[in-house]
Amino acid sequence: MSTFAWLAIIVLLLIIVVAYLMVVMVYAPKARTSQRVRQLRFDATATPEERKAAMSESNIPFSERVLVPFFLWIENIFGGFAPHSIRQFLDRQIMLAGLGATWTPNALAGLWFLLMIVFAGLFFMMTVGKPNMGFLQKFLMVLLGAVMGSVMPLLSLRMKIKKRQDSILRQLPEVLDLLSVSVSAGLSFDAALRNIVGRMNGPFILECQRMLQDIRLGKTRRNALRDLADRCDVQDVSLFATSIIQAEQLGASMSHTLEVQADNIRERRRQFVKAQAMKTPVKILFPLILFVFPAIFIILFFPIGYKILEIAQSIGQSGM
Repeated sequence: MSTFAWLAIIVLLLIIVVAYLMVVMVYAPKARTSQRVRQLRFDATATPEERKAAMSESNIPFSERVLVPFFLWIENIFGGFAPHSIRQFLDRQIMLAGLGATWTPNALAGLWFLLMIVFAGLFFMMTVGKPNMGFLQKFLMVLLGAVMGSVMPLLSLRMKIKKRQDSILRQLPEVLDLLSVSVSAGLSFDAALRNIVGRMNGPFILECQRMLQDIRLGKTRRNALRDLADRCDVQDVSLFATSIIQAEQLGASMSHTLEVQADNIRERRRQFVKAQAMKTPVKILFPLILFVFPAIFIILFFPIGYKILEIAQSIGQSGM
């Protein structure tokens, strides 16, 4: 097979990956929503003719009739190769990244396998037409491409999780201050949190909104707070949830508990920033050694060395 054919195959696979991302992130959520709306609109009170007309293919968009089912088929094929433990791990990572509304473990597993195939094909194409490379070298190149393709989605997901957790850490002290003031003014914990959720935005606010929804659906506040800490996976949020649960069980003052927690979390944040600042000289040492010091040595010692060479050449010529 020629290099042009391999290039065409790789471009086709890249197009499939991009289309897969668009379907998973854009079309699939809309398709689920519109399908649910059609089911609610034509409930049991509708006539069979109305229900049949609503669910006919002429009234369903092309993306929902063709694109979404096709890529869901790909997702189920590749997702089936992933063991149950890996799907549980991916589900946990998706939850921590706050992408549960758009991504599923099977969708992420499908993207994982697609990127493995694409990068393995790219690296294999790099080995085509090179007879000096042995079979083992070509196999290692393809294996390296597959590893890079498998690492990319996990690395991107990990960066998303880290960014989300940092945002939660920055927002938590402000939320606790507002909760403390609102509870001190006479509001209950749930009412104060409901007012804050209606006036602020951010990942921690979204998690608090979900916690309030769980409480309205019948879940106890204790379990809702534990689920909140589990979804955030941040130590300060776990301490906040534990303190609220203990204050509720022991009958302690909620406003005082929130005020103490806000001060403690702010102090922990301040200590963390100081620790990171103290690590800066150590982190900057390696760039100095690798990039700055060599340039300084060249600027300082190159003229001296050049002058020494000129003197040595002149002495050699005079000796002759």
